Amino acid sequence: METGATRHLTAGDAVQPNWSPGGRRIAYWGLHRGGQRDLWTKTFCDGKGLRQLTNDSHNDRAPRWSPDGRTILCSLQQPGAPFVMNLALPWTQQTPQSLPSTGISDGMIITSWSADGQKLIGMRGGIFTYSFATQRYEQLTDFGGMPAWLNDNRHAFLW
Repeated sequence: METGATRHLTAGDAVQPNWSPGGRRIAYWGLHRGGQRDLWTKTFCDGKGLRQLTNDSHNDRAPRWSPDGRTILCSLQQPGAPFVMNLALPWTQQTPQSLPSTGISDGMIITSWSADGQKLIGMRGGIFTYSFATQRYEQLTDFGGMPAWLNDNRHAFLW
């Protein structure tokens, strides 16, 4: 913030925040009304515009905006493949696009989209990529964490 002052954007918890591509909204998973953890977005500049994205029995986590800002990917805390949601539709009208469920995808945390929106990278006992074109996962390493694509769509960094 320009003033250096801090302010809370939510009264509840807000975990694993992720900025929208334009920087106007922030997505996170948090505990709000009802005691279950779901995905939410909020307008950053004024802290208003709270929108609940999911309303299900899973612990939805690690929201990741697509590069065009029209979809969000969600990872699940319990077994189950990550899924992509269309932000133009409310939860009750969603048919989330699940990634193929394999031993790799269950419990995988997706950490980044490639800049062209064609691939995902994430971690689960190593670093994996997922290609929307081939609908396949590829293991890159058996170590590391928090990978992120570079803008060239070919390289990623991790720690």
